[in-house]
Amino acid sequence: MSGNGDDGLTGLSEKDQQQLDIDKRKIRLENEKYMRSHPELALITTVVLSEVLKEAPEDPVTFVAQYMTEPDLKGRVMKAANTIGVS
Repeated sequence: MSGNGDDGLTGLSEKDQQQLDIDKRKIRLENEKYMRSHPELALITTVVLSEVLKEAPEDPVTFVAQYMTEPDLKGRVMKAANTIGVS
């Protein structure tokens, strides 16, 4: 973060910014590799978001927490995936 001098923030040095950029790229690549090796994560994300939008709960965080702790989460996700046409 680079400050304008008025707020007391000085920002990163050029070297630190370069290292931060390298680290961010490395993390993105690692995340991408993990996501590609676990395609079920995309399915779960799609299904859960679809359920949230369908139900439009007042408290979506609690809704998702309850959804994700269902004893038969796998079965529920597979059923919902078939319903919305995702596999």
